[in-house]
Amino acid sequence: MTTIEIRPRSGRRFFSFREFTAIQRIAHRQAARYDIYHHLRRMGWFPFFALLAFTYLIMNLIFGLLYLAQPESIANVQPGSIADTFFFSAATFAGISSGNVHPATLYGNVIQTSEVMLRIGLIPIVIALIIARFSRPVSGVLFSKVAVVAPQDGVPKLMFRVVSQRRNVMVNAQANVMLTRTERTKEGAIMRRFIDLKLERNHATIWLLTWLLTHKIDETSPLWGLSRDDLLAQEAEIILAVGGTDETLAQSVQAYHCYEAEEIMWDRRFADVFARTPEGRFSMNFGNLNETLPLAGST
Repeated sequence: MTTIEIRPRSGRRFFSFREFTAIQRIAHRQAARYDIYHHLRRMGWFPFFALLAFTYLIMNLIFGLLYLAQPESIANVQPGSIADTFFFSAATFAGISSGNVHPATLYGNVIQTSEVMLRIGLIPIVIALIIARFSRPVSGVLFSKVAVVAPQDGVPKLMFRVVSQRRNVMVNAQANVMLTRTERTKEGAIMRRFIDLKLERNHATIWLLTWLLTHKIDETSPLWGLSRDDLLAQEAEIILAVGGTDETLAQSVQAYHCYEAEEIMWDRRFADVFARTPEGRFSMNFGNLNETLPLAGST
């Protein structure tokens, strides 16, 4: 067995995969261009629409102030009324009539024309963003919250369970597993290693319902001879990625999940998810996805 110096978890040297998005990025803009489109695609729906509403209000407020900058540039509004010019700007941006309210000077017509040109450029961009966000496929893949290590056919195996929530088929499904852990080189430097774990079956021509992924822990496995304490000391983390083609959407979908060392259960097995109803039909209990049971004969 490899000799490993066990360190407290509070003294982690490297961040975990789950902490990746929260990492503080220093001088990021100097190293990489800020991709506004990518940011708008990945942000949540509520922040996205809140940003759209805020931008819409600010733009109309700015144009309302521009109309107000020259008195009487807009006919039939109350003098000095920011509310009237704001709502006139909103109507102009929406392309609807404001009744008898209209530009009365060359300055007013220039500002209105500028607003219409801005509208022509922005509306297609917003529509394209909304369509792109709605059309982005969701994998519908659920991962067990824990992985288990248990003997199968006399050989210890690392096992994961994944479930498809869809009622259709995923074609040419592919699964890949990677182990990341902290190691010390011969020169004494501490670094993070990324090692692929070979699955006994990492491809499914068609995938329905559940898929039990297994990695054999034998002499060729990076996990050979290691215990739970060893994985904790190495700050080990296992990343599982699953992808395939959704039959209904005819698009490629992907999903991933990460397991820290604390989430790997030793000498336990997954509870069954399939059963028969009193009528004799097969049933699948999604509530048992994360349930584990002790091995027979263990306490």
